[in-house]
Amino acid sequence: MDKSINRTAPDGPGSHQPRKAVALATGLLFVSWLVLNFGRLTVAPDDRLRLLAGLLFSSLILFRRKPLISRPEMAARTVLATVACAALMIIGGLVFRVHQVEWLGIILVIYASLRWALPRHVAPDLLIAVCLLYMIHPLPTQVLGPMQLGMQKLSVLGAEWLLQIVACTA
Repeated sequence: MDKSINRTAPDGPGSHQPRKAVALATGLLFVSWLVLNFGRLTVAPDDRLRLLAGLLFSSLILFRRKPLISRPEMAARTVLATVACAALMIIGGLVFRVHQVEWLGIILVIYASLRWALPRHVAPDLLIAVCLLYMIHPLPTQVLGPMQLGMQKLSVLGAEWLLQIVACTA
């Protein structure tokens, strides 16, 4: 009998192999979605910077050192319900061409899958990282862009007003 073959017991309930497979599949889903939608994600001049910064900061938050504080595990029913709802959002976003709903579905799938697959102490940082990933999508720019222009106009008007006051008092 060959002793060089390492025979292990089949995966039991405490096995980490299904969790690793889910985490890997989730990462593959996210990377493939980014590659397929890269053109849509980088329409505006600052979108590439936002994409890189969002990926960098969410990765840094997700992979930083964490204290080993025990958190409650996400129930399998909750994971399945969240993923089913997210899948419906993705399909609805694709069918009705509402890309924001599709993106929220992808984000929910990523959160639920990683929440189940990663160790429990990662849960608080996972929520923050996923919220940062949400900001990668161009819609926040479409909403916040006019608000930024309005703030710039208010800043210029305020500066002109201040200069008028200083000129009048001098």
